[in-house]
Amino acid sequence: MRIIETIKSELDKIPGIKYHTEHDTISVLPAHENGFKVSFVYNGPDDCHISGDDWKMSPDYFSNEVEALGIFFGCLSLGYRLKIGTLNGKKCYWEIEQYVNGKWSADYSHREWASLFLLFSFWRKKEVVKYYQNEFLQQIPDGSIIYSWF
Repeated sequence: MRIIETIKSELDKIPGIKYHTEHDTISVLPAHENGFKVSFVYNGPDDCHISGDDWKMSPDYFSNEVEALGIFFGCLSLGYRLKIGTLNGKKCYWEIEQYVNGKWSADYSHREWASLFLLFSFWRKKEVVKYYQNEFLQQIPDGSIIYSWF
């Protein structure tokens, strides 16, 4: 639980941020309609989860809690964004993209297999992609995020 308290103390330094905690979870709410919710669940050093309303990253996505924390705080910055794809009105995939060296790259993603099948069907409707981005932290030119405790 100490890590949740550490996150809270760092979030308290960010103007305008709203968050709530429950047991081993801390969730940051979006500041605007184009932002996205980011939650950090800590069950131990090798069992961290990062999620939001439409997406979830299990411990398989990162090697340790430091990497998980980097992604969590990255999702609060201009250096990361959430891409959600829908097909026939159903959310079929999400990607967490990072802006590095002048371009966006999808470092973390998940696709529903049933939706992948539909994606290649000739009768499918047009895919709709939406982007969401938080602006609580600034990104510096080399692609890293400004943190006060990493």
